[in-house]
Amino acid sequence: DDDDDFADDNEMLRNLASSNLVAQGYRWKLSRWKRYCPVELKKGNLVKGKRRYSVSFLDKMYCLSSEAALKAFSDDPRLFLSPPQPLVPCKIAVLGPHLSGKTTLARSLADK
Repeated sequence: DDDDDFADDNEMLRNLASSNLVAQGYRWKLSRWKRYCPVELKKGNLVKGKRRYSVSFLDKMYCLSSEAALKAFSDDPRLFLSPPQPLVPCKIAVLGPHLSGKTTLARSLADK
């Protein structure tokens, strides 16, 4: 699949930016969400974008997850970038010995 052939975000950005220069000496930057789709993040979903659906807006590169997300973002990008801005969901690992209350703590955190 052509979406997973880059080792990291910087390599993907270099490849995408080389085909679309803003101006001489001016470089694109990856958005604050890196490869995550801002349209899906706005809905509360953590979905990595695909490079074939990458777009640029205000000197930033955004990776969208689908054609529908690309169309929605292209129609009104500010809708997905305006406050409240989408946030990457927080992930927490609860570790501890057997019978130390890991499950109780995890359920308590999940309820918040």
